[in-house]
Amino acid sequence: MIKMAQGVWTLLTVAVTGGISLLTFHLSNKHAVKQREIQSKETFMHNSYEYRIQAYSRLFTELQKFENYFMLFVYQGNEFKESSDEGQFAPLKVIDELREAFHKEGLWITQDTEKAFYELFSYGSIGCNIALQNHMHKEFPTSVENYCIKMLEEIQRVKMVIREDTGVAYVEEYKEKWKGTNALQEVSATKEL
Repeated sequence: MIKMAQGVWTLLTVAVTGGISLLTFHLSNKHAVKQREIQSKETFMHNSYEYRIQAYSRLFTELQKFENYFMLFVYQGNEFKESSDEGQFAPLKVIDELREAFHKEGLWITQDTEKAFYELFSYGSIGCNIALQNHMHKEFPTSVENYCIKMLEEIQRVKMVIREDTGVAYVEEYKEKWKGTNALQEVSATKEL
């Protein structure tokens, strides 16, 4: 009877130990799966952010070329600045190039940036109308320079939206705080607000 009780006790110990081992294995396996999911999401977010930054960088470069074109038609009396005659004002090509870059990078941009670019393109169509009028009437009104000045202001607004979307504006705003130990955490926390 004692041997039978010891056998039952041993069997019960083995069953409990096996059950605990199985439960521990199941919980650690579940934890490992959860950790892989979190790591996978973090990798996806990191890669997406990296692609977004690259897209914004390419778009910003195209926007700079766009801005340089309009700079040719402002402050023409300045002998230290390259300029073009108002009769050569024909912004359709540069608008199309920027629009093409915008559509190419469209997957990665935010709604704020998208809206800012659509407003810029809308304002760009006015420039095409001015160029057409100048070409048809062979008159070069001062509206070319005035238009270009306003277009440059619009471009600066779009650049600011890009800086905000990429976080550059927030880094610039808080760069004095970088002297602290957790400065980058403060910048990223501000962006989340």
